[in-house]
Amino acid sequence: MSEKILVINEPFVKDFCRTQRWAARTRARVLRAPDWLAYATAVLEQEGFDVELHDFPARNMEKEDLRVLAQRKKPALAVLDCVTPSVYSDIDCARIIKEEAPECRVIMVGPHASTQADELLRDADGAVDAVARGEYEYTVRDYARYILKSSMQLDQIPGITYLDHGTIRRNADRPPIENLDELPFPAWHHLDVLSYFDGEAFSLC
Repeated sequence: MSEKILVINEPFVKDFCRTQRWAARTRARVLRAPDWLAYATAVLEQEGFDVELHDFPARNMEKEDLRVLAQRKKPALAVLDCVTPSVYSDIDCARIIKEEAPECRVIMVGPHASTQADELLRDADGAVDAVARGEYEYTVRDYARYILKSSMQLDQIPGITYLDHGTIRRNADRPPIENLDELPFPAWHHLDVLSYFDGEAFSLC
């Protein structure tokens, strides 16, 4: 079984605008790096996992590219971001990964996943195995420990909602991270920083 983990910022959906999903390049070329996923990737790396972060909007890659990646890497775990305006597209990305790597577990993170965990699992109809609610860096790490190291029990992972033989289970909330300095530096080495541009930052200079 593969031990690869893929952290995915899914392909941009045509005709979305910046106010609907941040991971969209605006007419002014503004595109923010997915630092939220880079933190989670860094936590997984710190734990010793074989992990890759892929930002599809920055690389102008499509769903078929995601299919090729999943087919080539055959990941054991895929971490997918999820926001409300693109939720059905994000679920479709989860389904693509499952089609190409049937043994892969998919966990979704992000705003929609946090607030609509049960609904998301129902809508995904088996394409998503679990949802990490709230601050998810350590929740994703613990889920990876469960999948790849058998060092965690699923019902003991705080902040997770998951499918258990078709039944939705919701564990207790994970407390907020009290000391943010304990997080490792974001895994920028997975990203081409020249692919990003934040016009707001330049306007403040």
